Amino acid sequence: MRQPRSAAAQGKRREPKRYVLDTSAVIAYLANEAGAQEVTALLRRAERGQVELLLSFMSLMELEYNAMRRGGRELATDVLMKVRALPLTLSFTNDPPFLHEAALLKASYPLSVADALIAALARTARATLLHKDPEFEALTGVIASLPLPYKSPTVRPSP
Repeated sequence: MRQPRSAAAQGKRREPKRYVLDTSAVIAYLANEAGAQEVTALLRRAERGQVELLLSFMSLMELEYNAMRRGGRELATDVLMKVRALPLTLSFTNDPPFLHEAALLKASYPLSVADALIAALARTARATLLHKDPEFEALTGVIASLPLPYKSPTVRPSP
């Protein structure tokens, strides 16, 4: 029996797999934390057109304000320049179906507003969420996710 031909063999171009990078994944990459290698590998695949990487406006805002707190406006400008140079598609989606999805996630799961917006992007874009945030564990089975290694909790010696 003859096997069906693949989409490529039929002359159809398959859409690249999509990923949404959570703020924590971008920080892992920029700070060379655990998980940076996985993010780097996806960035290289995105440069070759093998995957599509999305970044929520909320992550962009989180990256900027965290950099401002750590090092002022100069560091924030530097971080934003580095992020904008990456092969990412920035998503500024705020249409009613998207906001409804974010509201459903926020109402149903223990998520911050920022994480609900980022998760809603992953869900509506049919993308896999790449993150280092244990808060997203609540969405197991709701969205596709690829957790990076979490930071180890700081253990303080006993007095």
